[in-house]
Amino acid sequence: MPADVIGSAPRSAASGADHPGHSHPQALLRDRVRRAAEDSLGACLPTLWIVLAVVYAAFTAAHLWFLPEPIRRYLALLATATSLAFALAATLSRRRPLAHQWITPLGGLTALILWFNSSVHLGLTGQPHDTTNLIVVLIGTAMVLLNRPWFFIIASLSAAAWIAAALIHSDRELWAHFGFALFSSATLAVVMLYARLRDLERIEGLRSLDARHQAKLELALQDTRHQLASIWQNSRDGMAITDATGHILSVNHAAAAAIGLDESQLAGKPWYSVLHPAPEPGAAAQAYARLLAQPTAAPADECEISLPEGRRLWVSLSHLALPQSDGPPHLLTLIRNVTRRRQIEEERRTLERRMDEAQRLESLGVLAGGIAHDFNNLLTVILGSLDLIRTETTSPPVLALVDRARTATQHAASLCSQMLAYAGRGRIVVLDADLNTAVRETVSLVTPSTPKSIRFHLDLAHALPALRADISQLRQVLMNLALNAIEALGSQPGLIRWTTRLATPPDFTNLSQPPPPSPSGEFLCLEVTDNGCGMDSSTLARIFDPFFTTKFTGRGLGLAAVQGMVRSHSGALCVTSQPGVGSTFRLLFPALPSATPTVPQVSPAPQAPSPNHPPPSPPTILVVDDEPFIRELIALQLRRMRCRVLDAPEGQAALNLLRHHPDPIHLVLLDLTMPGMDGAQTLRELRQLPDPPPVILMSGYTADEIQGRFAQDGLAGYLHKPFASDDLAAQIRRALPCLS
Repeated sequence: MPADVIGSAPRSAASGADHPGHSHPQALLRDRVRRAAEDSLGACLPTLWIVLAVVYAAFTAAHLWFLPEPIRRYLALLATATSLAFALAATLSRRRPLAHQWITPLGGLTALILWFNSSVHLGLTGQPHDTTNLIVVLIGTAMVLLNRPWFFIIASLSAAAWIAAALIHSDRELWAHFGFALFSSATLAVVMLYARLRDLERIEGLRSLDARHQAKLELALQDTRHQLASIWQNSRDGMAITDATGHILSVNHAAAAAIGLDESQLAGKPWYSVLHPAPEPGAAAQAYARLLAQPTAAPADECEISLPEGRRLWVSLSHLALPQSDGPPHLLTLIRNVTRRRQIEEERRTLERRMDEAQRLESLGVLAGGIAHDFNNLLTVILGSLDLIRTETTSPPVLALVDRARTATQHAASLCSQMLAYAGRGRIVVLDADLNTAVRETVSLVTPSTPKSIRFHLDLAHALPALRADISQLRQVLMNLALNAIEALGSQPGLIRWTTRLATPPDFTNLSQPPPPSPSGEFLCLEVTDNGCGMDSSTLARIFDPFFTTKFTGRGLGLAAVQGMVRSHSGALCVTSQPGVGSTFRLLFPALPSATPTVPQVSPAPQAPSPNHPPPSPPTILVVDDEPFIRELIALQLRRMRCRVLDAPEGQAALNLLRHHPDPIHLVLLDLTMPGMDGAQTLRELRQLPDPPPVILMSGYTADEIQGRFAQDGLAGYLHKPFASDDLAAQIRRALPCLS
């Protein structure tokens, strides 16, 4: 709607009050028509005055030339005064535009002047035929330029002037012409009035059309208001409107629900009053002013807000300035609660981090397992060769060197066990262990070599359930944790706290990986806390990497072996640390349902030789291994036991010997990991033979894993690499009692 119509709305309302039969749109249309007529009259009045000034100047000359002496002077003076008045009015209107409220009165005054001149002329001359055309022009001018009341006033005054002139001059012939002029003027006036009525009817039709259009606009506006109100209240995103000073004007239901207050409680409050702690008013005002000054919608940004109740929300905020026609702009803020999405993203990042860690650990575990396998083969050759040297010499210096070499080999085997433990496949001798006892023994071992400035505090829960663990590996885990805490404290005074308890739900947060289900449904929790130097996030992310250390002389697997051992015991661990505060290592182990007697792991029962083929003396033994040095070493040891030895580098060659050798083979020593056909495939094919011999399996895997994988295959024994000559001889005698 144009601005001028909007600005005239109050006057239209007032006009409607004067005419109660009209509705507001009709009053508005009447006001627009009236203003248009006044504007048209105001535009033509100066021109009309110029024309009338010229006409009356001509009348002055004509009066002086044609009229008789008695009335010449009066009519010429009147025409001259009228011409000067119209000329003065035209000059003033050209210099200064007519005031709007004076247009209609000036038009009426112009008509009165014309009527006065016509009446005086009619009264003095008594010649109606001379004034007929002028009266017609007078009535037409009043009709066109003025409204209906002015028309009736001018017409009534003209008729009165004619009647007065007729009474003064009673000449019948002249007044017959006067009657004709009166009839002509009246007819013309009726025609013009009819035309005006038709114009008014057309205007009325336009007004009705405009009223219907206005009603449609009102309905559309009402529908739009309802739609906006529905969007405002039913939107899942919060919306708030604030004024130029930052005070809340209105909020929808979603925003009020997110903040936790009623809409009425939020109205009128500063926008920052819902935050906790609230920012400084000056800083808040500057931030709000920057948002209002942006010409376009500000891009959405996410931030975390704290509410007075202690709740914390992540929200996405979008701002849009709303211009106001009668004041400074308001600000519309769209509030979207993205807390759940942020939580999902955080969980996804945590899962990706755990998957990356699991993949990294798996790849490193495969690497460590492969190195350990090759390393075990070398140690088997070294340890077997040392045992043979020991049996071949009695020289004390040589025996001393051999013992020293055996000790170094055993240390290397321990390092290999750590690598297998990191790979999660360490050799475990499972027993029922008491966690509190293991902690006390570890503290008693490290206390003598610990600086006096460092104290140990034991907070051990009573009557804890037992756990299934390899005692040596459990002690190694505790020892590594103790040494790590001592090194974190250094020479500074400090405290190392050892805590044991049954795990609670908070203990399962931030674990490296979820532990497998516990048989009893309970877990034992061990925490080792120090107040040492602590670790930053970059160091904390790498502490379980093999060979990573923050010490200049550091080496070895360290915490990587700890993680592998914990994993091999179906446990989990978590490390929290802060620079300058200290570190906490939290370990979880599955607890046993109840205390059970400690029973060592029993080796697989040997399979007796087939009764249909009693072993002759000496028996024939087939050695299957991909390492030639191991085959040669075992063959040498077996020949010393009065055995005949056959060897094969891989599974297929071993099966060919078993099928085609002319003499029976009484025992097979089979390596598990070989290229081509490995030990497991060879064992399955061997069991398909008509009369399969007993098998002793050799591998660097743990006895538990071998039992789990080959429990149905009836193994005659198991040798864990590296093994000594005595272990080999013991397994051979158990499998072949004839050699005992």
